[in-house]
Amino acid sequence: MAGPQNEQGAKLRTRLVSVKGDTLGDTRTGGFDQEIDTRRKKRSSGNRKSKNKDQPKMTKGLVAQIVLLPIVFFFLMSYLITDSWLWGYRGKYSNWRRYLPRKELVLTMDELAQYDGTDPTKPIYLAIKGEVFDVTAGGPFYAKGGGYGFFSGKDASRAYVTGCFETHLTHDLRGLSPSDLAVVDGWLKFYHNHHRYLPVGRVILDPIDPDLKDTGNILIDACLGYENRKALDDKILRNEITFLEVTTISWESITLTYDEALALVRKEAEIDPGFLAFYTYVGAQKIPFTIVSCGVDVVIREYLSWHLGQDQLAQLEILANYGHISDRTWRVTYRDDSEFTHDKSRVMRAARQRHAEKMEAQKQKQEQKGGDKKEDDIAAAAAAAAQSPPILVFCGDGISDLCAAREADVMFARRGLELEAYCREHKVPFLPFDSFAEIHAIVQGLHEGGISLDEIQKRQLAEV
Repeated sequence: MAGPQNEQGAKLRTRLVSVKGDTLGDTRTGGFDQEIDTRRKKRSSGNRKSKNKDQPKMTKGLVAQIVLLPIVFFFLMSYLITDSWLWGYRGKYSNWRRYLPRKELVLTMDELAQYDGTDPTKPIYLAIKGEVFDVTAGGPFYAKGGGYGFFSGKDASRAYVTGCFETHLTHDLRGLSPSDLAVVDGWLKFYHNHHRYLPVGRVILDPIDPDLKDTGNILIDACLGYENRKALDDKILRNEITFLEVTTISWESITLTYDEALALVRKEAEIDPGFLAFYTYVGAQKIPFTIVSCGVDVVIREYLSWHLGQDQLAQLEILANYGHISDRTWRVTYRDDSEFTHDKSRVMRAARQRHAEKMEAQKQKQEQKGGDKKEDDIAAAAAAAAQSPPILVFCGDGISDLCAAREADVMFARRGLELEAYCREHKVPFLPFDSFAEIHAIVQGLHEGGISLDEIQKRQLAEV
């Protein structure tokens, strides 16, 4: 009979056999190894858990404290040292109202006049170059009777450069030099960047000179009538009639002789005050300039000859419809078969294509040309510079210019007329203008590097 000691000895022998079997590769040893590994892992896991229990958890509240405390410290130190929350910064980004969602205002000139500071329940607005700013924060200056109160409730862009606060409280910038226009732009930037004033929208400015008419419209109004012409223009915009149909009706309505027509144009037509200086500049800089019109070529050429002279006129490219006048009958041959009678967008696309072909021809010529390495390098550099695409600038005002609105790199629309309204309605980027002096300044800046195309295109997008 085996006693307890014998039983323990049997168990010990069994354990030794198991160990020995493991040494000899016995299949029973796998379970023993697994048991040892499992116990080791439990001890290791337990140690890690105990360590994790001792470490503080990264809670959301702790994260918020870590992030917010430096920010609070930043503003408190700023206030203690500079007596301002932003270390003395007083730019436009310090105005908290800029970050509130708001709808852009679009005001007429009469509506803008209601915000001139006379009504204490209303904010005070002023405009410069068509952009409206809330200057209520400067009430002591811009309120009625204030030092700058004459600017409130109106667009007085011209007075900012002339300093004449009696007769120049107008948005008429005609006749100003490029440097004068730069001063106006500087004031516009001042209001944009001011820490207390806020841009709130734009004002629809009345045309500077409603009598500054197209030569064709002068003749058509004399025979068809102004109201009838405008009614037909409105039908075009409502897609009730085509531009081709209206143009045919308009030219067929003229019952003047050629001499009578020229006399009427000489009497009523006024050339833009800034055009001659602009034309002189582009000519001197050899910048290609073309007049593209849906009017009649014989009238346009005669009119321009009065202002430019025959020599200058001979150098000017004029693309217009062809007029044939016999006694009191006007017959017009259209320049193309489009619904616009003269599709100005085709002219602009053709200009791009001609430039591309010209550049390709120059490139091939340089490749075929022999010479030393230095000459080749200079020629190659010149050819590479010429490869940049041209910047197409288009200036228009009326219905006939709608087809070209999306083709230009820089699009000018005369303020207060149909083209401007079309661009705003259809979100076509553009710059409004009152005078060719404004166009002159932009073209000169682009040509001489004072302003970039990207900057101009940003300004165009801001209008829509």
